[in-house]
Amino acid sequence: MKVLRKLQLCMGAFALMSSMGATLAFGATPTFTFSGDGYSHGVGMSQMGTLARANNGESTETILKAYFKGTSLTTLSGLSDRYVRIALDKDSAARSSWKVRPGNIGASFVLNSTTQTYGDTIYTFKVESGSICMYKGATKVRTISGTAVNLVPSSGSTKLMEVYDSSGPFSYTHVRYRGYLRLEISGTNLKLYNYVPVQEYLYGVVPRELGASYYSAKPAASRVQAICARSYGYANIMKGSTLKCTTASQVYGGYGRWSSAARTGSYAHEEAQSNQAVNDTKNQCVTYNGTVITTYFGSCNGSITANIEDVWGGSAKPYYVGVTDPTHPSKCSHSWTVTTDGMKLAATLKSKGASVPSGAGSTVYVASLSPTYGHNGWVKSMTIVWSNGATTTISYGDSVRVRFGLRSARFKVATSGTNSEIPTGAKLTRVEESNKSIRRYGSWTTDSATGTSGGKHTFSKTNGNYVMVKFKGEGVSWVGSKGSTYGRAKVYVDGAYKQTVDLKSSTTKRQQRLYTISGLTGSSVHTFKIVVTTKSGSTSAGTVDFDAADIINGTPQSYLSHYYEETSSLISHSKFSTISNSGFSGGKAYRTIVTGKYAKFNVRAQNFEVYSKTSPKGGRFKVYVNGGYVTTVNLRSTSTKYGVKVYSRSLNPSKEHTIKLVSTTASGSKSAGEVVLDRVLTYDGVLVN
Repeated sequence: MKVLRKLQLCMGAFALMSSMGATLAFGATPTFTFSGDGYSHGVGMSQMGTLARANNGESTETILKAYFKGTSLTTLSGLSDRYVRIALDKDSAARSSWKVRPGNIGASFVLNSTTQTYGDTIYTFKVESGSICMYKGATKVRTISGTAVNLVPSSGSTKLMEVYDSSGPFSYTHVRYRGYLRLEISGTNLKLYNYVPVQEYLYGVVPRELGASYYSAKPAASRVQAICARSYGYANIMKGSTLKCTTASQVYGGYGRWSSAARTGSYAHEEAQSNQAVNDTKNQCVTYNGTVITTYFGSCNGSITANIEDVWGGSAKPYYVGVTDPTHPSKCSHSWTVTTDGMKLAATLKSKGASVPSGAGSTVYVASLSPTYGHNGWVKSMTIVWSNGATTTISYGDSVRVRFGLRSARFKVATSGTNSEIPTGAKLTRVEESNKSIRRYGSWTTDSATGTSGGKHTFSKTNGNYVMVKFKGEGVSWVGSKGSTYGRAKVYVDGAYKQTVDLKSSTTKRQQRLYTISGLTGSSVHTFKIVVTTKSGSTSAGTVDFDAADIINGTPQSYLSHYYEETSSLISHSKFSTISNSGFSGGKAYRTIVTGKYAKFNVRAQNFEVYSKTSPKGGRFKVYVNGGYVTTVNLRSTSTKYGVKVYSRSLNPSKEHTIKLVSTTASGSKSAGEVVLDRVLTYDGVLVN
């Protein structure tokens, strides 16, 4: 999580992205296009940015202070002699056995601080009866007391130990390490660690994170990497942390490796130029108010770095804030674009460990995405709405990056390709905004406009307002407008969320097909709902337009509404008092200022609505549906208003539902406020006994 990966991977093919193809799995499955910047978690130093700064002649100290605001470059005496502890299994896992031998031909090692040496032979360590046992071939050499043992090289010009088995970030065999090895019992298995002084640890880190072949002409860049790696390691020493040998901490490759078990050739993992950078900066680290900080870094932060609280949560830090970064070469993914469809994205999220509903990637797809942004355009969280109506929220930018398999969390996402095609030869029946099959909730304005269907259209820019179309047929197509001040709308079919449609356009366009769905059961009655929602990247709503609807191989169905005064015999309730005012439906309403008073309704309808009075003395009531608590409605407002719709509920009209409203304490008070019941409405249904 802390460090992205060695720089070389930044130059490679974007294999994961390529696997997320653009082909739609189903006609109504949306396509998502991610347009991003950078290749990293985004916090702290950018390796490619460091190269650009060094190329521009900036000094080591200037570069560090550019990325870590308010810090100092400090020399701490004896720092490089401190030991770090690194897990040598790339997953930090325990194994049933480990094979080791001296790292040099003809060399030897000792156990712990003993004087007995063990020569240049392969030794196998395993756990038997709770103790560590040492084998030479099939022969047990000794049983070691305690739960851990150190394997310390005792000879060789550079004292080394070789791990015969696979180890390190790339699971190479025959890797040679400075310092000493430590085996610790973990259950019935063993974990292997390398203990090495900070300075020698950096010899194995810096070339893995910043290869000399890229920066041979930019020594300042190598020194920056050495200081960041040292500060990162030392900060973890002070926290008592075990470092991993992978990008989860810093990529650590050790001294080198033999090319085969026969040790006839070898590969160096250290590089002379990066070792020189480590030596030139001995004991130097980055501090803030005298404390060494964890100097996070990644390969490419794009045009601006991220704030730590947006990436991993927690509190903000003055030295982990976004700073403008130099322009990066395109080969390191300064800018990138990824396109995938909702079904493939669902499979990716599942494979990356996100919380997904059953069937994700096979029958359930991602229907819409709603990112929230922190500082500098970095995504802070992502809400996923699935095709079955479930939602998942992924918190913090780096989790979003990892779960979505993207290069960074600095991106915008656009949705397209969401509409099913109108079947060839289908009969379309157009219904205008005034048709009885259309009903509107909230403040919608009907106006004449050139280019609209029938010369008129209706529009709203209030979040939560909606239009519903009732029809019998095989599908429906929403016809409306786009424009520069237009916002977004959520689309539901038969009560199930489908997608969020963005209506923004640089120019005004009339009679656009904004969403189409086909393939529905033609003999059934369906509902199509358009809900005004906030604009992308905003807390306010833009204009949402409804011009007409085209019914595919079907006919519109008129909405039937019924309203019931508070005195209806179909409403059961506690004793309420009666109050009069011309603003009430029928001039009267029920009122209570006592907690626990209720009104109960048995409903068989498509929708149920409650109308009331709101005022500065307004109280609250709790809503229960079929015995389960749903929400609390607050009736307090700055001015007195009558006939206000205060609650609306979509229902399954094929079933009978019980809805109960119970007065409760007023907001911010221990006593009840005023709760008024004026009337209720049902659509496509009625109250029943």
